Amino acid sequence: MEGARKFRILIIEDDPMIQKVYHDKLSIEGYHVDLARDGEEGMNKALNSKPDLVLLDLVLPKINGFYILSELRKNPRTQLTPIIILSNRGREDEIEKGLRLGADDYLVKVFATPTHVIEKIQKHLAKTRSRPYSKPGVGSYRVAIQPSKFDAPHLAHDFGVNDSYSCNQCGSQIFLEITYDHTFSGSGNRFFAQFTCPRCSKIY
Repeated sequence: MEGARKFRILIIEDDPMIQKVYHDKLSIEGYHVDLARDGEEGMNKALNSKPDLVLLDLVLPKINGFYILSELRKNPRTQLTPIIILSNRGREDEIEKGLRLGADDYLVKVFATPTHVIEKIQKHLAKTRSRPYSKPGVGSYRVAIQPSKFDAPHLAHDFGVNDSYSCNQCGSQIFLEITYDHTFSGSGNRFFAQFTCPRCSKIY
């Protein structure tokens, strides 16, 4: 069973009844399930909790699902994360837009039974597991920087980070997160990097 590997599923959905249905059914299947009740919470959790798959509604408070989808596909940490749209919006142009923005699947709630949705989740997680990475086991790293060492002051200046490498929002130490680019097929190694605050999830 796919869920036996404790894949992490993030459900971004504001309807409490739908949340409960999929939380309970996926938990029974053996998945670790996290919930986000609005678009802002969903975006933060998707970028910082590293889910294995995102189940995404489109009509959400604060930030809509299309915007979330677009931003997750731009971010190196989530550019390969399977994203399944599960929405009441089922017009042809909306489905085309969702797939064009990078959704791996688009399911309309009225036609999608929980059993069908779980089958889709298992299908996309199986693809993720079998994806041929050029560096097996190489993933993401969080690096602390000593503000006074070597080129740290120049790095802070060039990337808009304060000299103490502390978060402007909450004061916590920020880290340089580097993520291996599994899509790169050339010689050598290529990484994506960005500064983040582990406490308030601010991205610099």
